[in-house]
Amino acid sequence: MISLLREKRRLLTKQSKYVGRTYSKDSTANIVTTDAILEAVCSHLNLDIDKVKGEYRGDMLVKARAMFSYIGREKGFPCKELGRAINRDHASVLYHAKRYKDVLDTEKPWFDEKLHREIKEVVNIL
Repeated sequence: MISLLREKRRLLTKQSKYVGRTYSKDSTANIVTTDAILEAVCSHLNLDIDKVKGEYRGDMLVKARAMFSYIGREKGFPCKELGRAINRDHASVLYHAKRYKDVLDTEKPWFDEKLHREIKEVVNIL
């Protein structure tokens, strides 16, 4: 039992540097991992995780990878770790995150509103 608590504390300390928050010893809520982000994105878009991690390049799969990359970067995860989670290199993660950020910063309210709403829904799942 004690070893499990030590392992949990070690994982919390390790993850807190990526999430950008400091966790106290008793705080176990709001742990965000790359797997949790990927599951949230896939459940929101009704996609299979294995297909998102695979070599397929369908529109919805690319959208899922881009949304995952953007949310992961906003949460403070390194590109290399995000790339490992979806079987891509860090350059792909950078490209997708930058593309989403550029789209959200443009002056297209009809597009921004839908994208903002989708991202908020995924973040609320986390």
